[in-house]
This record gives sequence, structure tokens and C-alpha cells, in this order.
Amino acid sequence: MQVGCGVNQARQAGTSFKTISDSIIEINDLNTQIASAAEEQTAVAEEINRNIH
Repeated sequence: MQVGCGVNQARQAGTSFKTISDSIIEINDLNTQIASAAEEQTAVAEEINRNIH
């Protein structure tokens, strides 16, 4: 009985780790998109500043 519980808990832990891993990948992708957008905004702001002065 205890072996079966241990196997089940290990399986659940594996599923949880997969979910966590997938979430981390998604967060990393979002961070990349945010960083890219910030760089684009900086470039536009610098260009506007150059055109104004």
C-alpha cells in the first residue's frame, strides 16, 4: 500500500514539475517580449528627441 502511495506521489510531483517548467518558459518568453518592446520604445524616444533638437 505504501509503495503505491509513493509511486502516485512521485507521479504527481512529476506532473507538478512539468507545469512549473512550462510556466517558467512562458514567463521567460513574456520577459523577452517586454525587453524587446522597451528597446523599441527607447529607440523611438531617442529618434523623437533628435528630431526635436
